[in-house]
Amino acid sequence: HIGSTVIVDCVNPVRESRVKWGDIASSSGVQLANIHVICADTNEHQRRVETRTADIPGLTPPTWESVLSHEYESWDDPPFCIDTALTSSAKAVAMIVNRFLPSE
Repeated sequence: HIGSTVIVDCVNPVRESRVKWGDIASSSGVQLANIHVICADTNEHQRRVETRTADIPGLTPPTWESVLSHEYESWDDPPFCIDTALTSSAKAVAMIVNRFLPSE
């Protein structure tokens, strides 16, 4: 619907996918806000990957090996970043709201 906010939860590991999302936003006349969510603590990241349960029928969660071997290109212009090793889910949401939603 025109005027709606769209939130896309996805991995954009390569420049090409990031450019495409920017192109879609531009052609739609809307602002794109990238949020880079990381877990900088490698041990914690591995633990989360290895203990993750499938919450979507038919979707197999990644293995730690697949995470390590996944192609990744650094961002040309680093986006807003949240490190979940240092930030709770509630605080991450508050950071996003404070950064991207206008205060009333």
